[in-house]
Amino acid sequence: MSYSTYLPGTGQTAAAGAVAVGGIPLGTIEGLTISRNGAVPNTYLDFAAGRAIISAVSSRVSAVNGSTFTKRIDQTWAAGSGNGGRFAGTVSANQTWHCFIMYNDSTQAIDFGMSTSVSGSDAPSGWSVRRIGSWLTDGAGNFRNVLQVGNSFIHDSHIIVTGK
Repeated sequence: MSYSTYLPGTGQTAAAGAVAVGGIPLGTIEGLTISRNGAVPNTYLDFAAGRAIISAVSSRVSAVNGSTFTKRIDQTWAAGSGNGGRFAGTVSANQTWHCFIMYNDSTQAIDFGMSTSVSGSDAPSGWSVRRIGSWLTDGAGNFRNVLQVGNSFIHDSHIIVTGK
């Protein structure tokens, strides 16, 4: 496997070592905070600017997103901000949706998507993915309130176990 850093919009690709990509440790996720969209919080998520290392088909890339990106869970995935974000299936009550930054191996485009598969194995063809967080739906299939603090996602509901 080769290693490279690609910065979207620059056309630049630089060789790097096996320990880091362009000096960035392989496990790095910077920024990319996920939040409910202010205008349509029940079905839209916003992904903040940031970067993550993604294992692409033939290399590892530093996927950089320069601005807030919005995806909606009520429509199947389509490229671009404001478009559908769901890879497959249907939205229903009390599901866990895993959120991914995506890198297109052919076009070198960056995008985002959501799946009930923790690995994102149902991502569109030609895209490599890296999970950056997980989100829950409520009893009506809408996004629940979640507070993201670093790598932690604090959900607004609690599971109460009674009895022994």
